Amino acid sequence: MSRPDTVYVVGGSNCLMTNGWVAQWSEIAPELAVTNLAVGGSTSLMATYRLLSGEIPDGATVIWEYSLNEQTHWAVGQSLESLMDNLAWFLELAARRDIRVLPLIFWNQPELRADARRGYRDAMFALIEARGLHAVDMRPVLDEFASKRGRMPGFFYSDPQHYKLGTGFPRRIATAVNNRLGQARVPVSDPCFDGSTLHLLRPDRAPDERFENRVIKADLYAVDEETTIRADGKVICAYVIASEGGQPMTMRTDGRKAGHFSMQFPAEGRALKRLMKHVVLLGGRREDAAAAQEFSVRRKRGWGRVVAQTSFARHDAGKTGEREALIGILVER
Repeated sequence: MSRPDTVYVVGGSNCLMTNGWVAQWSEIAPELAVTNLAVGGSTSLMATYRLLSGEIPDGATVIWEYSLNEQTHWAVGQSLESLMDNLAWFLELAARRDIRVLPLIFWNQPELRADARRGYRDAMFALIEARGLHAVDMRPVLDEFASKRGRMPGFFYSDPQHYKLGTGFPRRIATAVNNRLGQARVPVSDPCFDGSTLHLLRPDRAPDERFENRVIKADLYAVDEETTIRADGKVICAYVIASEGGQPMTMRTDGRKAGHFSMQFPAEGRALKRLMKHVVLLGGRREDAAAAQEFSVRRKRGWGRVVAQTSFARHDAGKTGEREALIGILVER
């Protein structure tokens, strides 16, 4: 299959590093137009947002790099069923839009141990194979790369979740992707999604703010007062702006509390003080979830335990700074 002229990258923070593998890929293949849509700490839900918000056109070629983050989300408690459904939905949308996908598989440093849990990895590889895709798996590539340099594979990490710059391995990632780009394929559609669609829904009012940084552009909705969205379906997640001084959000479906959720993230040492994230609301099997007529959200008031989902920080009432906001919700109908 011929190489595309334009490629879209969806993934986590390893894709955003200055002089990381994406930047080095652009050096290796200057004829390619590479659009980097990665967002740190996110999962396939963010790739779905990019599709539904119109940032990835029909017929495009996409590099998917979320396995490292999804492994982390699974390890700290997100259900395997939820993660697999979200990945499967992204691949289904890609199939419906004739989008070619090349999965790029990164591994956390703790997963190098022989006794590391493999539940997510086994399910992820099985799903990718069932959809007819060919993955670029960097685990065996790292083993070979490290062996040739007389190093242990762990040497090539700067921390448990990031490959180290200046070691030559980011360049090796770029070379692997460049060499395998022609293997990107349109996923095989899954009949279990027949008759279902995904919708990105926003409040039916003017936005309060336009937010833009180097990785995202979105309209924001303040939640000082209760904001309601007509859902008429299964609410999978809420897309939000978390911030250094964000206050918790209380989310409800049909008046039933889904939870009080932290809107802060570890901002120390970061140039960005507001980040786009997702709060997972459909955490189990999609076939068992009941449809909701309405979704509502407002800044938390009063008592109640605040939940900090993966990549959020425990809420600190003493933090000040930029505020939280709602972007929209993802609904299956």
